[in-house]
Amino acid sequence: MDHDSVSGCKELIEACKIIGIASTVGFELRVDFSVTIIEGRKLNNPDSKNIDYIAVQGIAESKLPEVKKFYESKVPMKRGCTSEDVIKAIYYLIDQKYETG
Repeated sequence: MDHDSVSGCKELIEACKIIGIASTVGFELRVDFSVTIIEGRKLNNPDSKNIDYIAVQGIAESKLPEVKKFYESKVPMKRGCTSEDVIKAIYYLIDQKYETG
């Protein structure tokens, strides 16, 4: 189960084939419930109000490219996060001397 991505699903399927066990793949999608009747509540994310993780499970291997394309079409950058994106964010945070938020 990946968070906000299906990028690791193929590797999990292949690893399970190698060791001879069945696999089920999916992802968790962060959903913002602001401006809904449950606004202000902490749901299954204890750190953030209004945010919930919804599991999408049981994606067929043949459908992974289609799911990835659909998911990424909903993201402003039209692609998933890369390791380089994470490194850039870390360097940015390290570089901030007086930023608190």
